[in-house]
Amino acid sequence: MRRKWRRLRRNWQTTNLPWRPLWLLFFLSFLITFTVRYFSEGAVRSWEAPAGARWLGAIVWLIDLQPQSPKAVLSSQLGFLEGGRSMPSQAPQKPVPRREAVPNLPTIAIYHTHTGESYRPSSGKERAVGEGDIVEVGDALARGLQAHGLGVIHVRKVHDGQPYHLSYTRSRATVRQLQEQYPSLKVFIDVHRDGIRDPKTPREVTTATVGAEKVARIMLYVGSERGGKEFPNRKAVLAFSQGLQQTMEQLYPGLARSIFTKGMFPHNQDLADQFLLVEVGDARLNAKDEAIRGAGLLADSLALLLYQQGRNEKHPGS
Repeated sequence: MRRKWRRLRRNWQTTNLPWRPLWLLFFLSFLITFTVRYFSEGAVRSWEAPAGARWLGAIVWLIDLQPQSPKAVLSSQLGFLEGGRSMPSQAPQKPVPRREAVPNLPTIAIYHTHTGESYRPSSGKERAVGEGDIVEVGDALARGLQAHGLGVIHVRKVHDGQPYHLSYTRSRATVRQLQEQYPSLKVFIDVHRDGIRDPKTPREVTTATVGAEKVARIMLYVGSERGGKEFPNRKAVLAFSQGLQQTMEQLYPGLARSIFTKGMFPHNQDLADQFLLVEVGDARLNAKDEAIRGAGLLADSLALLLYQQGRNEKHPGS
């Protein structure tokens, strides 16, 4: 037997056959294929090969066959399996076309007639020169509405400069400009914070607990003409505010305060039927963080109300 192997070895070294490189390539391919398939069939699941075959496992690992199953690699690259057909491990994924961001047409405008309003517990003052805490509350409201897919414009323009009594005149001009620039706008929200002067007012009047957190309560304001007369669209404004109050109570009981209807000035609400004047918390009784959380809950409630209105317009009988 030993003489036979010596004869074969001598013939192999002395004979220059053209098929010898091909035979060697085939042998190596078969050896690698057998090793990888051996691992894929579960004989060695954790890549702990016998001592004599660890170097082969290292080769497989170095050529990066480990992320996919070896069987899948062979199927997709060599075509050795499934009757010689190339069977990719998973269906080729078509490139996902990049969708250009198409901004929603704005339907809601947020602004602040008294832009400098702030919260004393957070800022140490009730009013700032320029932008106050109330602008951050408006930001929170805008983000909450946008999260529901609504197009929102938040105007940070300062309206309460000197003279202060012309603040509503300046903000009226802003609303008019927005209506001309964005005909798609339907809802206008003038965001304030309350300024209760009675020092004996308990904190519970403007603070609610939702879940485990303290939030600033929301008061809606509907004014009137001087002398208590109704402006032309006051009934529509009041109905919209009442619908929002009911939605807040439905989603977050205790969030909404009673609607204030004793004002003797329309506060620009005569410019649109869906006009909200919102008081988020109080300057002395609430912190800014509580107001921001309350604004987020207000956004949820308004988004639901608008959704219900849209559904009723499409299906009047439902």
